[in-house]
Amino acid sequence: MPLPSIQPDPEILDHRRSTVEFATAKPDIALLPLGATEQHGAHLPCGTDTFAVDYLADEIARRLPVWRLPTIPITVSHMHRGSPGSVWITNTTLIAVVKDIVLSLRSQGVSRVVIVNGHGGNFVVRPIIQDLNRDYLDVHVMLLEPVVRESPFTEPPGSIHAGESETSRLLHIAPALVRMDRAVSTDVPYSQSFLLYAPIADLEPSGVWGHAADATAEKGRLYEERLIAAAVEAIPATFAAIDRIVGQSSR
Repeated sequence: MPLPSIQPDPEILDHRRSTVEFATAKPDIALLPLGATEQHGAHLPCGTDTFAVDYLADEIARRLPVWRLPTIPITVSHMHRGSPGSVWITNTTLIAVVKDIVLSLRSQGVSRVVIVNGHGGNFVVRPIIQDLNRDYLDVHVMLLEPVVRESPFTEPPGSIHAGESETSRLLHIAPALVRMDRAVSTDVPYSQSFLLYAPIADLEPSGVWGHAADATAEKGRLYEERLIAAAVEAIPATFAAIDRIVGQSSR
């Protein structure tokens, strides 16, 4: 059986392009998506976070002139230890990887980097970005945190994993990978802070922390539309604000 051909996307500047094309484009902004490989219950693939952030990064890159870097598919997922299919690196390793990538971009003239974090367990991302902005005055690194108004989801705010929102997003993005016949809804009697003390498998054996059974593809579509619009608005607005602030301060 012939392998499917890999085609460039004319709307996205990414690793499918040649060095000549990058030299011509001279990108000033790079987009670094962070995914994860970890259990998402019996109904979602272990690559859920990676697939979701891949989709978002592609849609941003179709709308803004950015260098869309390959998604890092394995990050800090040790809160899923004990669950088959989960793979992780340490906080220390992620710090080193992100820093090295940013500095390699800086060496070729990229002065703005957007970190698109698709995994809630990457708590270390915030101090990484703060340190990079403190230590390297000629590069600005921002954490993309778009605010989605009028969320289509109804599950409780404490629902953080494999619930209605993530399941709905995957039903829209990759429906063939979702098994709704296996979806369950849970109300976990712990806050997210308990992940400091125990893995999810000990807090909720199903691995689901939310109302997955309430998910629909339409909710996922509405959310993605609003998320993409918010992200595309946030990136230039945030960098403009950073420029104003830095212009008034020696940092």
